[in-house]
Amino acid sequence: MCDRSPRKEKNSYLRSCCLLVLVVLTGVSVGVGAQESSASSSKVLEEIVVTAQRREQGMGDLPVAISAFDAETLAQLQLEDLTDLENFVPSLQVNHEGPHASMTLRGVGSQSINYGGDPGVGFHADGIYVARAKPRFATFYDLERIEVLRGPQGTLYGRNTTGGAINLVYNKPSPEFYGRLTLAALSHDGYEVAGVLNGAVTDRVSGRLSFDQEYNEGWAENAFPGGDDLGDKDNWAVRGQLQIDVSDSVELLLQGDYYESDPGNPNRKFLGGPDGRLTAGQSPPFNGDALVSYSTRKGVSSNDASSPSEFWGLSAKLSIEFENFQFRSISAYRSHVYDEFNQDIDGTDVYFSDLDSLNDIEQYSQEFQLVSNREGKFQWLLGAYYFNEDGEFSSRIFFGFPELRAGGTVETTSYAAYARGEYQISDNLNAFAGVRYSYDEKDMTEFLSIFPFLPRIDRADDDDWDDVTWEIGVDYQYSDESKVFAKIAHGFKSGGFNTSSLQATSFDPEEVLSLEVGYRGLLNAGRTRLSAIVHWSDYKDIQLSTIRDFAVEFNNASDSDIGGVELEITTLASDNLQLSAMASYLHTELGEYITVSQARPELGIQDLKGNEMVNAPEWKFALSATYEFSPADVGGFSVSANYYWEDEVFFTPQNHPQASEDSVGRADANLHYRSNDGRWSAELFVKNITDEKVLSGILIASAAVGSPHTGAWDAPRTYGLRVTMEFE
Repeated sequence: MCDRSPRKEKNSYLRSCCLLVLVVLTGVSVGVGAQESSASSSKVLEEIVVTAQRREQGMGDLPVAISAFDAETLAQLQLEDLTDLENFVPSLQVNHEGPHASMTLRGVGSQSINYGGDPGVGFHADGIYVARAKPRFATFYDLERIEVLRGPQGTLYGRNTTGGAINLVYNKPSPEFYGRLTLAALSHDGYEVAGVLNGAVTDRVSGRLSFDQEYNEGWAENAFPGGDDLGDKDNWAVRGQLQIDVSDSVELLLQGDYYESDPGNPNRKFLGGPDGRLTAGQSPPFNGDALVSYSTRKGVSSNDASSPSEFWGLSAKLSIEFENFQFRSISAYRSHVYDEFNQDIDGTDVYFSDLDSLNDIEQYSQEFQLVSNREGKFQWLLGAYYFNEDGEFSSRIFFGFPELRAGGTVETTSYAAYARGEYQISDNLNAFAGVRYSYDEKDMTEFLSIFPFLPRIDRADDDDWDDVTWEIGVDYQYSDESKVFAKIAHGFKSGGFNTSSLQATSFDPEEVLSLEVGYRGLLNAGRTRLSAIVHWSDYKDIQLSTIRDFAVEFNNASDSDIGGVELEITTLASDNLQLSAMASYLHTELGEYITVSQARPELGIQDLKGNEMVNAPEWKFALSATYEFSPADVGGFSVSANYYWEDEVFFTPQNHPQASEDSVGRADANLHYRSNDGRWSAELFVKNITDEKVLSGILIASAAVGSPHTGAWDAPRTYGLRVTMEFE
């Protein structure tokens, strides 16, 4: 074990600085805002309209913990995928190793990387639930906004939102003709081409076509002689939409999208054994040499690999206005096919272990809603939901000798009915409540063989679960622009199967009971937006994994008490300068959890009570500033700078230092120019300015082969130039 006291002292200093900055920002906003208001300044923060509660509302009106980013903010913060989003959302963590991306909010997420399990944070692409991890990275273009709801969202968003829900909202078609073309030269021999074409097709039909293509040669050097660079990108995507005004009261939105990608090897790196050194169990199989040291970002891949992916989807959203309510129908189909061929998974210089996998998943969902649309003290929403996912998978993992072969099918079917209401008790006091019944069933088949020692074994099983999730709360509007609220909510995540392991039984659902109290408001005549949330959760029957022999076991292993504070502030320090800050404190503590460490089996049975949760940094904060200026009437300029920092992160519940990432801070910046006529713009940008080396995830293999640790890096310093032309 290493002495971490100097790092803790540094972290304490950074946390103190963060809190000081938040206090200063609030003081600056009050002082400067008051001066600007007295000078009759007309500039205020624009309100972000969201649909987090399935109806259009100003974000300031919502009695929920929500972060929302409009298109302008997405550009300023350079939010281009989920890994960027985590940097500016309180209590959000995105961990990814290969295709197995997972998200946690407030310490609640999922360790499952197979199709027998489900995520703990729901992801929705324009209101359509996307069940699996990898397709979520294919939707980040031509966005109107992103909404992130923290805490259980069991009433309106249903199953598998025990941690929260993320919704990407697309720009929709409109009758006005508009076009945009963006060309970018990127670092690591990369480029990007993106565009939009929007306008009327007929008097009652509008269309929008969006596309995006991105390529780079790879941002990590492959230390294997003659090997291709690692971490490359080669993908393109297109989305088409038709908005049809069938009549004055009937609207139909048709959407279709397609995504294709074929990168090579990710930057997977061998990090050593349980104590950070090679062990007898890893040599000679690992040849005693990983070619590169831990301190460098270089990786090792001795194979010529590929990871082709093809995702596509269709949806139809029908809306009919009646006198007292609106009827909505949301129908969606998605196909996700992604494979891995000849992937080097040991990160060393010898041909010791590689992976082939095939994954073919289809999902269909249907939702009906009735939403009140009249002014009045009582507003209500009723809904019914159906979801079906049918997936087939197979994999081959070669350990030199033996060879693990596994595969099977999983079909998930879910039904739900829900209701939510809000009642205005007085001019300032509102109450709200919601309830949802969910029924889930899973049918699975699987096979497993360890060639040539264990012949093929086949197994089939099924199980079902149901639950009632709910929320109840109040909010009090004590001024025109400020409110306080309190809410209690119960969330449920489905049980499942640990496929490809022949685990004898299914695992049970998780449940979360959450209490949050918050403030949200506009200060200084609309020039400052402030949100402060205090939350506590009782997290029960946590689904946790451990490795025994060559298989992963998945069980309801523990409970946890979780508590924290989340702060967000944005202020116009002047008409030209906008400042923002985010900070979150998260305390997580496992209850009794009896297990054996896959990294240190020699330690025997351990109780992990008191350990921190996986992917749940205690502290994180972000600061951003944007300054706008227009010199000599040559157009408008803006300069944005962002800094984000997070505390130590553990990747396993054992909290081993060798399976963690130390606290780290990173900075981004961009310079944006827009011509006076608004027809073209240019942007210079750089991300991770100081080229910090950050592990995004660690996998630990079986003790039978020496418990090797392999990790994946986040991207290094990247930079580029974008030029955009607009026409209308």
